[in-house]
Amino acid sequence: MSFRFSERKILNMRRRLLESRISSVPRPSRAAPPQAAATESTPVRVTFTGKSCLLPQIAMLGWSRFAKAQPQALAAHQHPNYWEICYLVRGTVDWWAGKNYTTLHAGDVYITPPNRPHGGTNAVMQPCELYWIQVAGVARRPWPGLNLAETREIGAGLNSLRQWSFPGSPRMVELFERLLQEHQHHAAHARLLARAIFYQLLVQVLRDHAAQPGRVPQPYCMQIATAVQAMENRPEESVSLTELAARVGWSVSYFCQRFIRETGLTPTEYRNHQRIRRAKLLLERPGHQITAIAMELGFASGQYFATVFRQITGLTPRDYGRVAAAARAAPHGWPQKTEK
Repeated sequence: MSFRFSERKILNMRRRLLESRISSVPRPSRAAPPQAAATESTPVRVTFTGKSCLLPQIAMLGWSRFAKAQPQALAAHQHPNYWEICYLVRGTVDWWAGKNYTTLHAGDVYITPPNRPHGGTNAVMQPCELYWIQVAGVARRPWPGLNLAETREIGAGLNSLRQWSFPGSPRMVELFERLLQEHQHHAAHARLLARAIFYQLLVQVLRDHAAQPGRVPQPYCMQIATAVQAMENRPEESVSLTELAARVGWSVSYFCQRFIRETGLTPTEYRNHQRIRRAKLLLERPGHQITAIAMELGFASGQYFATVFRQITGLTPRDYGRVAAAARAAPHGWPQKTEK
């Protein structure tokens, strides 16, 4: 069984798994705007901002799904006086904040402090599904429902964060969904319940951070870790699903379910991400040959390589090579951003 042959079945399986994660929580409507209905590649987004937010502590709340990489969708920006908390449900993204670069995987939390420049590498939003919330910096006065000591406790917790990315609890999905639901439906006592969920969300973030003394590798089970290692060792070889499943002693169906659940990607997507990650390193070298790189990494043709590369990075291999060449000529590498 090849990766490509079973991809549709795997994608359907992933869709069911994502839905089952929060089956006990009624999800807000995800209806795309009319102009987006014609294509699945159009980003889908639900956002509440300004006066549409139920609480003054929330500047923005949202959920997005990007089926394909979106160039210039995550350019350098910052949030004056607001913390931003993101939770990645699906996909793998390369982001930067200040001078730090981070690769995030499904299940990771990413936090940006107020006034810190950040964005996607090359300003690209890669294929993913994520939630985010922008939280006001803690004021000198108590937040509604909290006394001054409790308010300061939350502020101190955010200010003492040692890591800006770390594995988050699956409960983050439920909390974000419930908060979105209250914003969308405005049921009785919505503001009161939204406030309780908001505080739960902040406490969950602080607890998840405290549970990670250091950034650890993805917590894959032994079987998935074995399969991932095999794919990373030989990204240029098309190892079949049957071979991978047999190697860990599972059926193909169960292997695919667990792989999606733990990595947030199908085996094909994971393999392609590994190949493109290596391709980016090769493209950053002077004198690279795109066709040679495609063949080295096991792509059937240069055209297919370019298609996959653009789907994941938002750039063609040629454009990426130009960006890398410009970075080599720049005094401080890429992107050139300074802390404020």
